[in-house]
Amino acid sequence: MKGANRVVKKCVVLLDVFLGCCVLIPPASFSVGKHDKELWTWVSVSKDLEDYGFPDDFKLVLDYHHRWDKDVEHIFQRNHTIGLQFPLPYAEGWTLTPNFRYIDYDPAANETRYYFDLQKTWKEIADTRWDLKYRMRFDIRDIHDTTTLSYRLRHLLDLSHPLSIEFRGGPAKFYTLGEIFYDTAPDPNRLTRYRVGSGLRFPVSKEVEWTVGYQMEAVYRSGPHAWDYDNNLMTGISLKF
Repeated sequence: MKGANRVVKKCVVLLDVFLGCCVLIPPASFSVGKHDKELWTWVSVSKDLEDYGFPDDFKLVLDYHHRWDKDVEHIFQRNHTIGLQFPLPYAEGWTLTPNFRYIDYDPAANETRYYFDLQKTWKEIADTRWDLKYRMRFDIRDIHDTTTLSYRLRHLLDLSHPLSIEFRGGPAKFYTLGEIFYDTAPDPNRLTRYRVGSGLRFPVSKEVEWTVGYQMEAVYRSGPHAWDYDNNLMTGISLKF
């Protein structure tokens, strides 16, 4: 058992180093200047519904996002999301969240999106202080200037570790994450986007958590430089009631 734990610990360290290197070492395409500085902000609300007659651990989820591009001079995206999170029976620790999202793009066509999040968090994996979250998301996308739906599968891994800085809601945490996108549009069977990032989460109180971090996003586009890389400053507030 100890040998297995050592293997898992090494895997966690290697994954953390890999994600950290992806964040700290800019891709070669940066040298041609095809990149942009962006600011992504959000407010997330999670409300326990037990007092309203729902079973245990059913939660209402609300999200509101603002995203700036063109070196943080232009709001190019506003997201409005509502969802219902609930535990999966016979699958301990797993949750499923059906969501509805309306996306207001500028100048691109707006989008109505239906998506499903399947998620689980493992606490202090392999007797370490690292928490590991896995989330699989399936997007059904109705882009308003097209006549057909498109579909996308997304896989996210998030590693977090407590720090010695204490807040009312607990210790601050360092996190590092990576996400890949498998998209059916415009061409089928193609990896079209990936994100890597890291930052800090501050539990200001039991109900409020503030996140600040950096994310590098790579998007596949047509043209001489197929991959477009963006530097994203991330900050948001999560509220839990």
